[in-house]
Amino acid sequence: MSRDASPSAEKLPAMIEQIYGAAVEGARWAETFRSVLRFAGGTRGVLGLGLPEQPKVETQLTHEIDLILLGRFQEEYGGSDLYYERVGRLPPGTVFRGCDVISRDELESDPRYHSFYGPMGVDDLLTAILTNADGRIGYLSGYRSRRDGPFSAEQIVAFRALSPHLTRAAQIHERLHRSTLFEAATHSVLALLPFGVMTLDGAGRIASLNPAAERIFDARDGLTLQGSRLRSSSPNIQRELERAIGRACARAGAAREGSLLHVQRPSLRRPYLVLIAPLPSEPESLAILGGREVAAFAVFSDPELDASPTEDRLRALFGLTPALGRLAAALVAGKTLSEHAALVGTTEGTVRQQLKELMARTRTRRQAELVAVLLSGIAQLSFTLS
Repeated sequence: MSRDASPSAEKLPAMIEQIYGAAVEGARWAETFRSVLRFAGGTRGVLGLGLPEQPKVETQLTHEIDLILLGRFQEEYGGSDLYYERVGRLPPGTVFRGCDVISRDELESDPRYHSFYGPMGVDDLLTAILTNADGRIGYLSGYRSRRDGPFSAEQIVAFRALSPHLTRAAQIHERLHRSTLFEAATHSVLALLPFGVMTLDGAGRIASLNPAAERIFDARDGLTLQGSRLRSSSPNIQRELERAIGRACARAGAAREGSLLHVQRPSLRRPYLVLIAPLPSEPESLAILGGREVAAFAVFSDPELDASPTEDRLRALFGLTPALGRLAAALVAGKTLSEHAALVGTTEGTVRQQLKELMARTRTRRQAELVAVLLSGIAQLSFTLS
């Protein structure tokens, strides 16, 4: 855009629509960023959204910027620059020109100007602060060179008109980003569990599954998925499931309660144990997974599944020697002392002495209590240690 060109007021609604589109679909920020620069007369620019896991200022998108020069500048000055020092405390929504916060003489006397701004030919700068929290700042900056001339009054007005929408869009984007990180972390934690976990939305539809639940449904041994619904091969159990889900996902004001079901299996293996229970209905307690509000959850336990902790895991958790770790793993697997002695090639007397030491390590007095401790807590989680 030339210096004399003015933004068209007719294009403002379309620009605002594009900005909010980028808020909910991150891949659209690049084109939106370039459109904002064109609309406000910037010939170059940078966009940093200041997301939670990043440094205080992180450039994410650039337009007509020498990336090698920018990389050297960021490496040398650690993500800070002469403008950040002046505007780092300004609230979101603030719009400023470079000359408003630092004079030409100050600018050209600072070595950081000669490291980046000068070589890039930046003569005028127009910036909107988008986010500013926890030491991280999000911003959109447009630049013009001396040849381009400074931003015109109309271009500055246009940029200020977009600023509230850019700020709101950046905040929406950050919240969605945080939600995505939380959801990914939640799924990672649920993947550690040896039993199936499923979340349900207010209509009783499945919002998420952990891998253990997927394995149960893939076995098609009494429980399956049909679209986003839980299904049983037994009509009677299907009715019980539907009633249980209905009680757990009841609308606000209705009684919400949990249910425990035994689901018989066509294979005649021991039935699944299924707990279906509501989550807190208070707004501050509601969870969002898969873009949907979670109203209830279900837990599936397969009594046929061997979820015994491994020898290495027991050694790590209880600080056991290799011999004690082997004995602990044998006990949780249901082996007797004589069976374990024969397996490892030692005497039963030696194994009984190891049992005493194992009880001392775990502060237990009876073998049944020992096994309960070995199987409790995080011992059954599927994790690896370095």
